[in-house]
Amino acid sequence: MILTVFERANLLGLLPKEGNISTLRTVRKAREAIALSDEENERWQPRIDGTHMEWKMIEEDGTPIPQEADIPISELAFGMIRKKLVEADSKEKLKIEHYSLYEKFVEKEYES
Repeated sequence: MILTVFERANLLGLLPKEGNISTLRTVRKAREAIALSDEENERWQPRIDGTHMEWKMIEEDGTPIPQEADIPISELAFGMIRKKLVEADSKEKLKIEHYSLYEKFVEKEYES
């Protein structure tokens, strides 16, 4: 699934923090896939500033740095994320940072 740096950072907060062993294994694998790789950390140089994350979007010469990556999301993880977004929507607790994730995980079907 094509995800931006912003979406990936927000996805980490949507994954369950507890559950049965099967859930925790799925979450661990999803976190590993979603987290930035060493190469991505070097390219984007992310940093936490207070309560939000910032990262490099353009090179020193003004060249834009691509912000998207193809991230493997298992069907189980997709379902967990979808469930969390649907619950937030039904409770009117969706945040603006969830908008594009809602479109990708709720309004579309899982694609392997």
